[in-house]
Amino acid sequence: MLTDITQAIDKFDDDTCELICGSVLEKLGEDEYRFNYSSSNLDDLRYESSIRHPASIFRKDIFSRYGYYDTSYRCAGDREIFLRFYLKGAQIKVVKECFTLFNFGGMSTRRPIYWYVKEELKISDKYKTSKVKSRAVLLKIIINTYGHKIKDFLGIKHHMKIYSRDDAMSLISKGD
Repeated sequence: MLTDITQAIDKFDDDTCELICGSVLEKLGEDEYRFNYSSSNLDDLRYESSIRHPASIFRKDIFSRYGYYDTSYRCAGDREIFLRFYLKGAQIKVVKECFTLFNFGGMSTRRPIYWYVKEELKISDKYKTSKVKSRAVLLKIIINTYGHKIKDFLGIKHHMKIYSRDDAMSLISKGD
C-alpha cells in the first residue's frame, strides 16, 4: 500500500517547511510499474524537473510568498514553479516515501516530446541556466524515458527496474 497521506503531511515537522516532495509509483502498462524518486539535490531543478510533482504537498501560504503557477505552460509548469520557489528560498523537503500512484495519459504525456522540449528549454532560458548542460540533460531525459521502449522493440536488454503491482506494493510496505 502507498504511504498514508497523513504520514506525508506529518513530514511538515516545523513551521519552516513549505513544500514536501515524495516519490511516485508510475504505472507503465497493464501490470508494469516503476518507482520514480524526487532528487534530494534541489539544484538539479536548474536543468530538469527533478521533483516528482504528483507527490508534492504545498503549504497554502507558499503561493502568496512566491507566486502561483504560470498557466502559459501546458506541461512544464511544475518545473517552473519548483525552480522559482527554490531560487527564491522556499524551504523544500524531499522525502523518499512513495505516496502517489501515477497513471500516464494526462496533458504532459499525451504529446510529450513537442510540448515538453519547447517548455523545458523556455524555462532553462528564462532562468539563465547553462544552454549546453540544460540541453544535454533534456536529451538524457528523453533517452531515459523512451529508451526502454525502443530497446524492448529491438529486443535489446535494458536495466530499468519494472515491477508487477504486487511486487511494487510489497516494496512500499517494507519501506524499501
